[in-house]
Amino acid sequence: MANDLKASVSITADTSGLISGVNGAMEKINRISASSTAMAGMMGAQKVLQLAQELYRAVSDRSEHLSKLAHTFSPEAMTSAANLSQAQLKSDMAVGQAMGPAQAGIDRAKEDAIAEETSNTLKRAQDIGEGMIVLNAIWNQVKLAATESADAALITLANLNRLPELAAFAAENPGQAAGAAISGSLGPSAGPLLTMISSTLEAMFAKVKGD
Repeated sequence: MANDLKASVSITADTSGLISGVNGAMEKINRISASSTAMAGMMGAQKVLQLAQELYRAVSDRSEHLSKLAHTFSPEAMTSAANLSQAQLKSDMAVGQAMGPAQAGIDRAKEDAIAEETSNTLKRAQDIGEGMIVLNAIWNQVKLAATESADAALITLANLNRLPELAAFAAENPGQAAGAAISGSLGPSAGPLLTMISSTLEAMFAKVKGD
């Protein structure tokens, strides 16, 4: 992997004065490449990859910043950017024109699907509407029943303040009649709620006793 990173430069003319800088950069890259195997052995491949990613981001950000400066202040870079933009526009136009017939077919198929869906809905509009009405009515009844159950449970919880009084009544009137009196006094949802409370208390007492 380290060998793949080695770079070589062949320059036949020096018209910009950048040869020495480029060669220096290539030498640094080759030195980094030569030591990458040892780094992988010491730090692990994952750490090397992380460092490579961070280096790439730093170099990429710097390169992008320099490109913006060149396109802002360099006439040559401005011209090249304009030429590049024109070339990209021509390419996009050519590709768009070539893909036109296929996209037109896709759009016509979508239009046909919309028309078919509309036609089917209009044919069954009455039945669909009646179904919506029934669904809404069912949902309203479910919400009403849920609200009534919640209110009854809250009322039952409020009546729990009377438990000492009701317990004394039950002691004086043993049997099913006493239980019915307690349930009736607490409210319509007292039965299930009292069962839940009783089961909870039994479980708590069982834990205390170590059962």
